[in-house]
Amino acid sequence: MNTTTIDKAKLAKGIPEYHQLLASDADWIARCADDVRQLRNTPPFSKVSDKDFEAFVSGLVFGRGGIVGATYKPLMNELTISEIYDVFAHFGISVDLATRSLEYKATGSGCSFDFWSICLNETKEPFPTK
Repeated sequence: MNTTTIDKAKLAKGIPEYHQLLASDADWIARCADDVRQLRNTPPFSKVSDKDFEAFVSGLVFGRGGIVGATYKPLMNELTISEIYDVFAHFGISVDLATRSLEYKATGSGCSFDFWSICLNETKEPFPTK
């Protein structure tokens, strides 16, 4: 994984665009737990305690070449909401897409309501769009 600065213009703004990004050869997005661990000493991950960092990593749901679900509750102990959005940027997810995807949990091949979760599993958005 290339851990250089993220070009926020390249972040996916919708589910289909996100799935296209995951299918691409983009090397700047975290695609597995090992990629996330490579980011451990970079902001905002470096602000998270070891316990909460490992809880976050263990709650990631991988599929389609990246994350399709996560629980962000462990991050809330030490990060602001802006920093949590920065975490999701490392997976290729824009603030708009993350905001619309929050409070949904990855279940099977779909999403269901769940606090402290994000779901990017379905091919269309199960949540309201602008």
